[in-house]
Amino acid sequence: MAAQLGDTHVFVVAQEVIPTAYFDIAAARRAGEVFAAMFLIPDRRAALAYELSHAFIEGDYDRRRFVFDAIGSGSLNVGGRVLAELNVYEAEVKVALADVSRIPDALVVRSWTEAEAHRVLRGYARPHVARWYPARDLGVWTKAAGRDLVIVWAPDYPAEKCAIHTFALHDLHAPVVVVCRGGQGSSKRARYVDVDSADVPGLLSRALCIVDTSLDDPSWTQAFAARGMSVASATTSGAHEVADGVALYEPWSYRSIWAATAEALGSRASAARESPPSLDVIHRALEDSRPRVPEREPLVSIIIPTYNRRKDLARILRSVTAQSYANLEVLVVNDAGESVADFAGIDPRISVIEREVNQGTFAVMNYALDLVRGQYVVVMADDDEVYPDHLMRLVEALERTGASVAHSNVLIRFEKARNGEFQTTGYNCSVFCFPLDRTQVFSSSPVAGQGLMFRRTAFERIGKWDVDSVVGDQEIQIRLAEISDFTHVPHVTAEWLLRDSGAQMSRTWQKDVVADMKRVFERHPAPGRPYVEALRKQALERVASRPPGDVFTPTVSVADWGERVPGADA
Repeated sequence: MAAQLGDTHVFVVAQEVIPTAYFDIAAARRAGEVFAAMFLIPDRRAALAYELSHAFIEGDYDRRRFVFDAIGSGSLNVGGRVLAELNVYEAEVKVALADVSRIPDALVVRSWTEAEAHRVLRGYARPHVARWYPARDLGVWTKAAGRDLVIVWAPDYPAEKCAIHTFALHDLHAPVVVVCRGGQGSSKRARYVDVDSADVPGLLSRALCIVDTSLDDPSWTQAFAARGMSVASATTSGAHEVADGVALYEPWSYRSIWAATAEALGSRASAARESPPSLDVIHRALEDSRPRVPEREPLVSIIIPTYNRRKDLARILRSVTAQSYANLEVLVVNDAGESVADFAGIDPRISVIEREVNQGTFAVMNYALDLVRGQYVVVMADDDEVYPDHLMRLVEALERTGASVAHSNVLIRFEKARNGEFQTTGYNCSVFCFPLDRTQVFSSSPVAGQGLMFRRTAFERIGKWDVDSVVGDQEIQIRLAEISDFTHVPHVTAEWLLRDSGAQMSRTWQKDVVADMKRVFERHPAPGRPYVEALRKQALERVASRPPGDVFTPTVSVADWGERVPGADA
């Protein structure tokens, strides 16, 4: 299937490797690549039924029916737990999928049935979704005059994964042939043939009907229906979207498989509703996901306070000067640290100011705000990183809506030191990825600083940053929310770096945060808003109860961070 994608930039990700794929996908986004992702996550209940069924295929047939009834109903006891409890995906899978699905420019699904199942798993809907499945080659053969076979079509599964199908068809008088990916099944009623066997075309020519075992892929059903075959397919596969007259079965129920097979034998041949989609559907989704160039391209001013982090500063300046939006100016303000005057030579749009007295980040930001000329302003930490489309997307949103504030999704990247170098150890794309209403901003503001773009005139109305506040970013966002909506750009366009987790937040600093949050809430009271008061109380309790260390934790991380991870950079 992946081979049919050709040069189309799509990550095809199996459930088992989502954590590893996360690193590769994040690295591709950091490199400014435009790509889609396709997550192969079968229906959990069906996949477990396929896994468990072969363990009960031998023995007295009538006794086994009790077991297979229990599999179908979810009442089977598995290791002391009822199967129904295991028929849902673990929270870790859901969270990891929700996280990594935000990063690609587009998602590829094989059916809208699969798209809906993944939406439920992720907990949110994504724009820019392409429905695509591969074209299948069934070889050269014609229907024989005396057709007599029921073929269980399982080219992607070994013989043991077909046990529920062979059990379901045990009472069938017609001969049953299982075409699978090798192996000899336990059913005495079925013949097993490897999918690569030269016998397969001849067997297909004798087929009365096809029982397609695919759990999440309609492509085989489409191919058989196009050849005028009667097909029974799983409800989870999306087969009903690509062909008419398909008999559908619940893949965890042997009774349902039997009923669908009997229906397929007694019905007219299935008919393909469509041809396999071309790769153009993916290309269109990727093209639609690209940022729109605004009609005007006003000057954007980027303020970067810095202090003794030359290597990090070089990285953020590289990512800023690589922006697809070119009308920008960059003001680097050195807060009395090691000189960075030489960085002004990197690009004519970069200016550097060396200050002699260290006054802190918010004081530097206020100082720089009086010097910049842009209609829009972005503040970035010297260890941040922005992707090439960052400014274009934010400018387009502000130009189109007239809002004073826009914010994009921001990926948190975690690093840890090893042998004097820093290595990526994990990611989180759950914190800074949500649209905010004014009520939320009044209680807590999960918007990363570099993900924000402000209209410079907004500061004339609300004033500058509070230099005496530890949570100055949160406080100024409350003031901004009083004059403007926060327009949300639902694309991951930047990274926020958390480094050396054990040293990020001291207990003393944490106490200062709690005290300062209380002062901010007192400065911006919410009379008559019990909901806001409840959220603020929860926020204070949450911060006060945190153990010393990082504020945030990775959703996906490397257990042994010394181990090389594909896509992780030092």
